[in-house]
Amino acid sequence: MGKNTILFSLLITGLCFGYVEEPMHSGCVRLSMPLSMYLGQSVGDNSSSMQRFSSSNHISSSNYLNALMLQVEGDTLQPRTSFWKQAGIYGLEGLGAGISVIGCYWYSLLTVIEGDPEYWDMHECANTYIIGNLLITSTCTWGIGKLLGQKGSWWKTAIGAGIGGAIGGIPLRMGINKVEGVLVWSTILGSPTIGAVLGFNL
Repeated sequence: MGKNTILFSLLITGLCFGYVEEPMHSGCVRLSMPLSMYLGQSVGDNSSSMQRFSSSNHISSSNYLNALMLQVEGDTLQPRTSFWKQAGIYGLEGLGAGISVIGCYWYSLLTVIEGDPEYWDMHECANTYIIGNLLITSTCTWGIGKLLGQKGSWWKTAIGAGIGGAIGGIPLRMGINKVEGVLVWSTILGSPTIGAVLGFNL
């Protein structure tokens, strides 16, 4: 019998009948089981641990997905502002902006009233009107929106009111004699109002 065969036989015998020491709960040491069975149990324990780990991960993932779905469902079911309430808010914002536009127009007109209307500086009137809308109309619209619990930026409101004021200032630059008719007055009073409301709510 060769040396390799003898070594192989001893290795098999050790695996089958060798014992390992396992600590007892009392602190003593005893011979517990064959080495081969111990190795098999260790492999089995590792497999069980992996299964438990995989199972726990699956449960955690399921819980996470369920929580995420509940959150999305909760966000979807949150009460939203009704159409009529939102329309009323827009109306109040527009009313405040419209009153402010009228004030800006009359103030800009008073700054140039002197002598014969044919010699009024309507360019200066238009500039005062535009600046007044950019500052005052935007602030009034923004303030009313904030009081009503809306989220809007003053800068966007000012940009909208400024653009609307520039459009409304076109008839003013054409001269006081040209400020007549529904279309002209709608442009002068409506453009800054619409621009401020749209700017605040965009």
